[in-house]
Amino acid sequence: MVFGMGLILVAGAASAEQLKIAVVNSAAVVQESPQYKAAKREMKSEFGKRRKALQAEGAELRKDIANYQKNQDVMTSSDRIKKENKLLAERNNLQYEQQKFQKDLQKRERELMVRIMRRIRGVIQEIAKRDGYTLILQNPVYAAPSMDITNEVLKRLHKGSVQK
Repeated sequence: MVFGMGLILVAGAASAEQLKIAVVNSAAVVQESPQYKAAKREMKSEFGKRRKALQAEGAELRKDIANYQKNQDVMTSSDRIKKENKLLAERNNLQYEQQKFQKDLQKRERELMVRIMRRIRGVIQEIAKRDGYTLILQNPVYAAPSMDITNEVLKRLHKGSVQK
């Protein structure tokens, strides 16, 4: 009996203020947005040279290690120790530079994603206000296709309707 009354109260409250609900697929919006595509290009431009340099450094180090392993039997003890120390120092330096690169890359990705998400959120809010939505859900398990505003959000992002 109490359960039935609760449903009546909820139904009454819902009819008092007509709910207008929409849904948006945030993953699709992010992946297909021009801002995300531009950020990917920016990241590639900003970090591409550094990535290639680190890869070249790693390849050179592997070559030096292979060369050392091939020639270590004919090296003097002191030359072997010097070479091992040099290779160890180069490996440590390369690892440090790779970790620094990853940290810088992740920091920049976070900065760009915050900027993109702020822009997406602004577009969604603009659509909600313009079209009178009382609730917009993100990534529901199921929603009728008529409730999905993902394409509208993408259109607005392409038009650049909201300032950063």
